[in-house]
Amino acid sequence: MKDKQALLAAALITIAAFILSNVDTTGLFLSESIVERVIDGDTIALRNGDRVRLLSIDTPERGQYYYTESKIFLERLVGGKGIRLETDAENKDKYGRLLRYVFADGRLTNVELVREGYARSLIFNSNEKYANAVLEAEKEAKSEGKGLWALDPEYFCIYASAFHFNAKGNDNSNLNDEYVIFKNKCGMGVEMTGWIVLESSNGSFIFPFLLLASRHTITLRSGRGENNATDLFWGSKKAVWNNNKDALKLIDPKGRMMLNYSYDFS
Repeated sequence: MKDKQALLAAALITIAAFILSNVDTTGLFLSESIVERVIDGDTIALRNGDRVRLLSIDTPERGQYYYTESKIFLERLVGGKGIRLETDAENKDKYGRLLRYVFADGRLTNVELVREGYARSLIFNSNEKYANAVLEAEKEAKSEGKGLWALDPEYFCIYASAFHFNAKGNDNSNLNDEYVIFKNKCGMGVEMTGWIVLESSNGSFIFPFLLLASRHTITLRSGRGENNATDLFWGSKKAVWNNNKDALKLIDPKGRMMLNYSYDFS
């Protein structure tokens, strides 16, 4: 009996030591893992199957300037490496991704992305453990005109948050189920009047008067309808987007390419 009690006590001590060694001085849980792959500039997949969204930062979305550069830089920092993860007030986002600060080679990856101009700050009041470090890194990158800070802020704002290029059933008979949702991810409204959507073979669509508010979306449907606050209509008589391979380009009235989104399932 005494031997069993001793073994139980030793096991409890080991468990307690593990817990204490994985809790930082603020009482937030720490863990270690290995990066399986980098999904984009602020999201990684771990070897155990979890996905991690880096806290306090935001990088370009697919099709935006610096999307590829941000992803490559993050791969250089953490790709295939063992990393240390720290939580803040929130554990997961609405997509089920873990919200974490990521340390690799002794450096806070979240801050490094901002310092080199591959990310911008995105700090919510509930997650502010490293807010000062992120904001200071952003100030440094901005003053030196690094990366994203060498571009007009509008380059970073509009992206395709959803692209439903394969309508249900026959595309040509269900044109309004073929659509693109554009979202403004910035903290300011973006004047999109006169912006042009180009498709490689089916012409173009010109935005009517539109001030897309911060964090709002507008859906562009291929068929016909009456434009309103949430939906615009291309007015095409046939499907605009190919189901296997196509490209969407978004050009502003100054001729600047604000979005270059492509897909290839051929």
